[in-house]
Formats: sequence, C-alpha cells, structure tokens
Amino acid sequence: MARRHTKFTSATLVALACLSVGIQADIVAFSGQGCTGAAGLNVACDNDCILYRGRESFEITASGIHCISFYSGTVCADPVVDFVVQGPGICLDTVQFGDLTFFACSPNVTCLN
Repeated sequence: MARRHTKFTSATLVALACLSVGIQADIVAFSGQGCTGAAGLNVACDNDCILYRGRESFEITASGIHCISFYSGTVCADPVVDFVVQGPGICLDTVQFGDLTFFACSPNVTCLN
C-alpha cells in the first residue's frame, strides 16, 4: 500500500495560524492550593458558567483585567465571591470560601452578579 503524504501550502499554514490565534484561553483551575495539583482546561473568559467542583485555586493566564465570580449552588447565580484580577500569572486560592462549584469569568472588570 502506497503511503500518502499531506502537503500544506503556505496559504494553508497561514490559515491554520490565523485560526489558532483566534482561540483565546484565559484561566486555569487547579485541584491544589497555590495552583498546584491537577490542572483543568485553559478556558476563555467569555462569561460562560464553568464547573469548578474539586478545585482549590486558579491562575489567570491572559493579560488584562478580569472579573471571576464563584458560586456554590448548582448554577451560576448569587456569587459567593468575586475576584477582579490583573493578569497574567496571578494565582489565587479559593479554599477559604467553602465548597465552590462553578465560576464565570468576565473579560473585563464587570462581574456577572
């Protein structure tokens, strides 16, 4: 059986590079304090309600100011605590706020309350 080789033209590579630039990731949650332990996915700060159960800290990986709201219920309603954080590289622990189950991250200083 003959081997097939895939060729990428420069136009294809430019298109793939443009697509990868469009993917934005802003925050990572960790199972341990001090941004240690198992890392979750690096997700975008786009106001989505994201599962946080079993996590104890988070790190902002994007530059700019973000507002992260944490919740203890079954949905993102009535936040327990809000953090307004200037990134990147900021790690904050959340264990002192109890059993937090969800978070929503805003790409600016406006918290989702």
